[in-house]
Amino acid sequence: MPPPPTRKRTATDSTLPTSLVKSASTGESIALTTLWQSRKVVIVFLRQLACRFCQQQIAGINEYKLVERLRAKDITTVCVSLGSVEQAKQWLEDTKFQGELYVDDMTTGDVTTGLAQEQAMSYKAFRLKRGKCVLRLDNVEAQKAADEVAAMFPDKVEMAEKVTEGGEEIVIWPGDVFQTGGAFVLGPGNVCDFAFR
Repeated sequence: MPPPPTRKRTATDSTLPTSLVKSASTGESIALTTLWQSRKVVIVFLRQLACRFCQQQIAGINEYKLVERLRAKDITTVCVSLGSVEQAKQWLEDTKFQGELYVDDMTTGDVTTGLAQEQAMSYKAFRLKRGKCVLRLDNVEAQKAADEVAAMFPDKVEMAEKVTEGGEEIVIWPGDVFQTGGAFVLGPGNVCDFAFR
C-alpha cells in the first residue's frame, strides 16, 4: 500500500487573527496575511529594532546576498519588527537591508507606570515565544555568545527612550525586549513551507 500523500501545513483564518503591520517605506497599515496572499515570502520576525542579535542576523542576510538570491527565485524577503515607522526607517538606513520591513506598533504596557506588557498580535498569531524565561539569561554559554555579539553589534542607544525615575535613568528599548523572533516561508493559500520558532 503506498504511503498517504504529504500535504503542506496551512494556517486557518482562526489561527491567524487580523493583525495590522505598517510599512516602513510608506507608513501604510496592512493586514499581516496580505504579505503572502499572492506571493511566496520568507518572513523574519525580529525581536525588536535595537536587538543586536537581529542586527547580526541581518548582517548575515546582507553578506550572503540572500534578498537578491531569493528575489531571483521570485521569493520576497520580509522582516517584521516591533517599533515605530520612524525607528524602522532609521534601521533600514543603518542596516542597508534590501528587503521589505514592516512594524507592529501595537505593543501595550509601560515600564514607567508598571502597566504589564502583552504580546503583540502579529507575534502571538505565529506562536512566537515571549518571556524572560525563554531568553536564557542564566546560561553561561549563551552569555558568552551574547558578549561576542555585543562586541560586534553594540546597543543602538539612539533608538532607546530614556526616562528618569527616582533619580535613576531607565532605558526603554523599542518594542518588547522579552519577545523572541522566528522565520517562516509562506505562500498563497496560507501554505507554510518552513517554520522556525
